[in-house]
Amino acid sequence: LVPGFQGSRADDSVLSYSVSSRGRRVGSSGREVLVLVDGQRLNNDWTGGAGQHTNLISIENAERVELIRGPGSALYGSNAMLGVINIITRSERELVLETGTDDRRHASAQWRAESEHGRIDVYARDTRSGGEDLVLFEPFTNPATPVQVNSSDPFRANDLYVRGEAGDFFLSGMASTRDAQHFYVAGYVDDLSNSYDTRTDNLALGWRHAFTDALKLEGRVFQ
Repeated sequence: LVPGFQGSRADDSVLSYSVSSRGRRVGSSGREVLVLVDGQRLNNDWTGGAGQHTNLISIENAERVELIRGPGSALYGSNAMLGVINIITRSERELVLETGTDDRRHASAQWRAESEHGRIDVYARDTRSGGEDLVLFEPFTNPATPVQVNSSDPFRANDLYVRGEAGDFFLSGMASTRDAQHFYVAGYVDDLSNSYDTRTDNLALGWRHAFTDALKLEGRVFQ
């Protein structure tokens, strides 16, 4: 709903979601928009974007979403040519269970603990769906008499996010898996041949210190 940003889904997988800015997108990964979670990059080094390996990002544990409409590379580096999206997470003690049509099931949990020495936040979720029942055009079995085939678009998404702080040091780690099987692609790849299965891991370690109210220093390394 933010003016200038668009979201779309391609027809090669139920997980082929991507985000673009100002109506411009090269490829299906949305590599012109930088996506961050608590300042940690999610854009993939291979595709350039965050739309293929870490799509369907959960905002269930989001406190707010910050957006820059327009170029942000001078401050944030590569992939921020047309915009920046930064998801700021929250920490609650919360359990969510959901079910719905198309065999959709969702479970997530948030937990936090804190003391005078530091804090730790954990978020985990499992989302899966049997997919919609689809009837699709199939032109290759018999080109003279194209037929229709039955298909569906099932998927599964898992996330584990851990964030901790102790004194001037902090860390964050994220593990995400995305799995979509047996999705028929517009007559080009049949159900049994097409699959989408990926895992992404991110780890960041950092240090921040306020020397005075006007002077603060922060450093971060990430993999």
